[in-house]
Amino acid sequence: MKSPPYSPLPRPVTKAQWNDKPPGYEEPARVETYQQAIGVDLAFTPGSGDHTSIIPVACLADRYYVRLVRRVRRDVLDIRRDLLTVSASYPGAALVSYVSEQEKRAILPLLAANDGPVVVGIPARVEKRVRAQRTAELWNSGRIVVAPNRPWTADFLRELRNFTGNGKEPDDQVDALVSAIDFLEAMRSIQDDSFGAVGRTRV
Repeated sequence: MKSPPYSPLPRPVTKAQWNDKPPGYEEPARVETYQQAIGVDLAFTPGSGDHTSIIPVACLADRYYVRLVRRVRRDVLDIRRDLLTVSASYPGAALVSYVSEQEKRAILPLLAANDGPVVVGIPARVEKRVRAQRTAELWNSGRIVVAPNRPWTADFLRELRNFTGNGKEPDDQVDALVSAIDFLEAMRSIQDDSFGAVGRTRV
């Protein structure tokens, strides 16, 4: 069996280091700019089956801050409401998701209908394990920051530790995180702040 691409010993910041503000933040004398995106992995089976994961991520300098993990089993109408609710909390952040061609043609338009949430579909051209590699590199270098004491932290870290990309274990949180990170990495590469929300850095 191939070893998971993520470190077996994830290194989130300690409680003493985590104060909900990225390094360099000062209020009000200094204002930092950041970009943000909301990674999404979609599923529509209420009560059982796969989860939908919604993960807002903020990028400041060379670090990525996981701001929230929302993981639910709901039908499509409830998920529409969840996406709109999370989006309202992070104005300007794009909703992004790796999707198949079928999802791009059928699911994303269904979500967006009647003023619903617009999810930017990233074509899923390679298998999950392959596309997770860049996020794994960032994670193992300590550039992805996770609060250690949120209600969702333990489950999130457990999934990252166990991820292999073979589809036999839950991977929706990994997929959502990878979607957000890849989108933000692409925006960083073209140096265009218009693709992310800009504001005071409270993460």
